[in-house]
Amino acid sequence: VNVSELNLSLYRMDRPDFILLNGSNWWDRWEKYQPQAGNLIRKWTTKVESKLNTYQATTIPLSADGKSPLRPGFYYLEVQAPGVREPARHILVVSYVNVLLKVTSKETLVWVTDLNSGQPQPGLDVAVFGPEGQILASGRTNQDGILFASLAPGKPIDPWKPVLAIVGPDEAPAVASTDWSSGIAPWQFNIPTEGYVEPYRAYFYTDRSIY
Repeated sequence: VNVSELNLSLYRMDRPDFILLNGSNWWDRWEKYQPQAGNLIRKWTTKVESKLNTYQATTIPLSADGKSPLRPGFYYLEVQAPGVREPARHILVVSYVNVLLKVTSKETLVWVTDLNSGQPQPGLDVAVFGPEGQILASGRTNQDGILFASLAPGKPIDPWKPVLAIVGPDEAPAVASTDWSSGIAPWQFNIPTEGYVEPYRAYFYTDRSIY
């Protein structure tokens, strides 16, 4: 709204930066994050035409030719506009596969499928990272596209802190995080959940049965 042009910058993002920006206290790291100048892919300006005081959605291709899809990988996108003080910033993961991640206090399950066909993807390397970037588990998907592994021994993982699964090499990654639950959290479906295994559980009964 009331913007004459958009100035965009697209960068490659290294895996270590991606892990840090999706780990514990990510918001503090994100506030201070600056992309490496050597990772700049392209910088360009797009003119915007709209009526005064009218919101308008604009489609902006990110590839140089405006047609080809971006190659799989981690990306950082920054958008600035004249008269707008703060830039809009976004992390992108371009991938051809989908990753489902489940984590308990001792185990993890990663399921990898093709985004188009839904078919399982066997033989892909998987690394599961804890909130501080430590490796909790690693392995390779089986014929069903699944990796089921025990977590590395150590301090129990806080269920309220993010765990990240990265599948494949840096040139063609796929990602899932326990922190990406907006819109699909159990409480949004009225499903009771508990993040901790309690050592005791108590039940109280009245002198009358429930009507």
